[in-house]
Amino acid sequence: MDHEFKPHLTTTTTTDVALQHELPTEDLSCGAQLFIWSLRHWLVATRMKQPPPLAMREAYEVAGCADAAILVDELMCLVGVASKRRIEVRCCCRKTLSQDEMLLLSCVRLLQQNESAKAADVLDPLMMPALSRSVCRIADLYGALLKDAGLSLITPAKLKVVR
Repeated sequence: MDHEFKPHLTTTTTTDVALQHELPTEDLSCGAQLFIWSLRHWLVATRMKQPPPLAMREAYEVAGCADAAILVDELMCLVGVASKRRIEVRCCCRKTLSQDEMLLLSCVRLLQQNESAKAADVLDPLMMPALSRSVCRIADLYGALLKDAGLSLITPAKLKVVR
């Protein structure tokens, strides 16, 4: 009995009509950009049948928090099975966040600000409350590792690419 794990997550590549109302990834802090990059690369690695922590390891080693890649894997596995509905994780090339990516980022940001009750509430549209507490425990450890490496999830990016 060989069952393939199929997370309840989707990737979108289509152009959204409401781009002006979406948060651009370039406006995020380095820690927040790494988190969103991780969500997207986790899904790609899973679809390519690669171990996600290995696929993300180099980026987290460079960031100075190698153990965080494993926590992203645990977080996304739990989100994938605990979700009430399909969760939109965008294609790696997309320059804006989906509403679901924003909810997950908001959760981790609140945890980095020691707002654990609010962080669990943020996840209510995505998953059952009992499981959102488990997601928050993993996300809290993730946020702490990033914070220890000097990567804030809250502080906006200070530099912007000018074209």
